[in-house]
Formats: sequence, C-alpha cells, structure tokens
Amino acid sequence: MAVTSAAEPPFTGRAVKRSTSFPEDLIREVEARTGPRGFSAAATEALAHWVHMRQLQEIVEEYEQEHGPLDVDGVREALAEWPDAD
Repeated sequence: MAVTSAAEPPFTGRAVKRSTSFPEDLIREVEARTGPRGFSAAATEALAHWVHMRQLQEIVEEYEQEHGPLDVDGVREALAEWPDAD
C-alpha cells in the first residue's frame, strides 16, 4: 500500500466537480471560519484527512492479521515502520 507523506500534498490532480449536499449548520460553521470561497479547500482537506485515516486503518488491520492485536509495543513497532518516522 502506498502511503502519502504528510509533508507533500496528497492529491495534485486536476479538480473535478461533484455535486454534494451538506447540512446547513455545517456549511455556516465552515464558511464562518473560511469565508464562502474557502469551502472547497476545507472540504478537500477533510476528504484528504478521511482518506489518510482509512489508510492508517488498513495498515493496522494488515499488521493485526499478521501479528495479532496491537499492544503498546506493537504500536511503537508500527510507528517505526511508518515512512515519515525519523
């Protein structure tokens, strides 16, 4: 599985329009913090975060299939294998 570094933009392809619906109160909260033109950037950031979290979940599931449930030492070992680990 390819893992994206947090230091580089995870998605750089051309933008593609999608029609989505969001709760009004969520839209108001986002726009209050980003302005009306910042909504797309906030949605893109949220979706990139979601993908990243699913990638982490897949890594943990793969590790647990091979080694059993994670414990504290297992978490440290998994973090040491992470591409961004120093």
